Amino acid sequence: MIIDILSNMIGDYISSNCSISQSDKEKAIYALKAILGEVIKIIILILLFYILHRVKFFIFSLVILISIRTFSGGIHLKTFNQCLLFSAFIFIITSLVAPIMPKTYSEIYYGIAILDILSVAVKSPCPSPKRPIKNFNRLIRLKILSIFFTIIWLGILFFYITDTFLFNCGLATITIQSIQLILSHREVLK
Repeated sequence: MIIDILSNMIGDYISSNCSISQSDKEKAIYALKAILGEVIKIIILILLFYILHRVKFFIFSLVILISIRTFSGGIHLKTFNQCLLFSAFIFIITSLVAPIMPKTYSEIYYGIAILDILSVAVKSPCPSPKRPIKNFNRLIRLKILSIFFTIIWLGILFFYITDTFLFNCGLATITIQSIQLILSHREVLK
């Protein structure tokens, strides 16, 4: 894959021009693969949702997801193509399906929000197996930030978003992220 080739080339360049260990070189290559993969995936998804005339919902969902998932983690797939397809599926739900759902009772929305906060509080963080958490203080910091951003976004949705389409998009994003945490939870501290 082009991402692997490019990451390895940059990693080789860095290691030949800087004095870094083999372990640091491997970490740099892993980080490069992750960053390049995410950039390419986001470009492809932006083009897809541009064609579907749903870029506004996609960007809104993406911002919410990035701000929570960065700290909470979630499901991690093995290949770029699997990740792209899974991400496309998730964003189709949040950006295409959720916005057209009819408005429902406030109690249902509040119940979903409470369940989202609880699942994030209990199940996060859920890091990639390639980047386990080795420090208890880091684990607590990630958990607090996950809860914080979940509550902030729910507050924004409930108190500032009056557009039902955007509200449903945002709540679906948070709910799907909390479901991912429930489904992907594994031993965190290594």
